[in-house]
Amino acid sequence: MVFTLPPCVLSADQALGSAQTFVVNTTGCPADLLTEFGAKAVLNGDGAFARVRLQSDEHFLVLTLARPCKVENAVHRLKTSIAALPGAPAVSWVRPLNRRLQRLFGWGDVAAATGGTGDTEELAVPEPADHRPSCAWRQHPTAPLPFFVRDYTKWPDDEKLAWLRQELGDSADLQDFAQRWLELFSDSLRGAVPQKAACLKLFGEYSGSAWRKEVDLPPDELTAFQRVWEPDAPERCSECSKAAPPAGRHPVRRGGRPFCSEACACAGKRVACRGCGERVDAVHPRCSACNWGLEPKPGAAKGRALQNMIEQNELALGKFLRVTRSIERQDDAHEPAWKRRRRA
Repeated sequence: MVFTLPPCVLSADQALGSAQTFVVNTTGCPADLLTEFGAKAVLNGDGAFARVRLQSDEHFLVLTLARPCKVENAVHRLKTSIAALPGAPAVSWVRPLNRRLQRLFGWGDVAAATGGTGDTEELAVPEPADHRPSCAWRQHPTAPLPFFVRDYTKWPDDEKLAWLRQELGDSADLQDFAQRWLELFSDSLRGAVPQKAACLKLFGEYSGSAWRKEVDLPPDELTAFQRVWEPDAPERCSECSKAAPPAGRHPVRRGGRPFCSEACACAGKRVACRGCGERVDAVHPRCSACNWGLEPKPGAAKGRALQNMIEQNELALGKFLRVTRSIERQDDAHEPAWKRRRRA
């Protein structure tokens, strides 16, 4: 039997207070009982019903009423009616059919193409070969109605989060999250700045991260995040998070990481004694533990004396870096400048 999609159309009434097609999460309710309930509703005048089972074994009943009604009234009536069935099956939730749920059921997306196909005379219960959710559906024999899908102008945050988890799972990184957010919800906000802020706020709820503003992001995350909106956005300095020079303009790199200057590339490094590992004074290059190196000049030097001292110290430091007595090491106590600026 050929798998057919239920006929879905975009709901003309997008008001939050009313709807015509509702989805009932009936996980745990016997499938035959759902079919009987839906068929009876159609015989009593409702327009269509469907029964959906996901690969996770969640069960849903989708029902198009004869006419739109208030959401709270429909929710109460459906919960009460299903609870009155044999065995008093519990209903997890009832909500209007929207684009997220349409995609969850494998029914396509009315935003891409409206309408649907399928045999409207018999109840079709195909066994899908491509691991789609199984679906059985039927319309009223003389007054058939489609399944009306809602597409909110402003999606509630809980629905946005549920949709993103549905598409991405629970462990997506920021870049993947931002790309999917932009695909699904970019029409709800105009301009990159408010879109980025809304995306970061929702990612915090999704992942539990404390990132709320772009300044909170580590440089590598910031680069990837900005390139979702601007593919040519520059790399960010790994030390201060400022824009690093583009690749053909003498970029500064250490260990594959970009830096905006030599000063940032050298930040967090310390000159240590190769013998004992103690810090070597960079102003008067010496290891006080091993007692080798350049002794500080006594008193305050001025004028040419100060210049001579600087030149002498620079030469001495260069010499010690070339011999086996000293080595450059990562300073474990160093905190990158972008973190300090974030707290300012």
